Amino acid sequence: MTQNAFQKVYGGGTLDAVIVKFGCIKPVASVLPSGIGACVDSVVTLSVSRSGFPLPSVQWQTSSNGGASWSALAGATDTVLTITASITLHGRLYRAVVKNSCGSVETNPSTLTVAQPPIISREPVDQSLCVGDTARFVVSASGSGLTYRWQEDQGAAYSDLAATLPYQGTTSPQLVLAPVKAGMNGYQYRCIVSGPCPPDAMTLSARVTVIPAPSIASQPTQ
Repeated sequence: MTQNAFQKVYGGGTLDAVIVKFGCIKPVASVLPSGIGACVDSVVTLSVSRSGFPLPSVQWQTSSNGGASWSALAGATDTVLTITASITLHGRLYRAVVKNSCGSVETNPSTLTVAQPPIISREPVDQSLCVGDTARFVVSASGSGLTYRWQEDQGAAYSDLAATLPYQGTTSPQLVLAPVKAGMNGYQYRCIVSGPCPPDAMTLSARVTVIPAPSIASQPTQ
């Protein structure tokens, strides 16, 4: 077989890259991506291309211990592997074994990274403060690549807060109001937590109660 004929039949490469013996050609497999990312419950695919004669078979394998051992995936004998991502599959390795009567070859492993949508584990709580005090609202959440957006409702509707005094940390897990003003009495605050996987998570509302300073209703008389 000439070099040109080989490239037409087997899609490139050189004759030296394969072993031709007794009328068969050792299998060659394409390279897999080193890693794939997915959100929980989404579907991702891996695909492998193959060459060789006779046409090699494909068997996909997975490893849950970093490649120390591998097991065959039942029924996964197509060139395309379809995976429904779940958190239990996070960190799994996948590879394809391409085999014919001349031998077999394994692809490089591909690591599956599974991300979850944000889940709030700590809600901001109501604050009762005096004028001039500092209010702190804190949210805790789990998830991947999280961002935070605090909002304020002055009595009409919620709107995003800008990072200007008296507000600090408007895009962080902790919102700071300093100093608290008398006019903030009854204001409510919440945080929207976002990540690469939908949906966003929203905290419950937390209210500021401003305690009025004591005042003298009447002066003592003599």
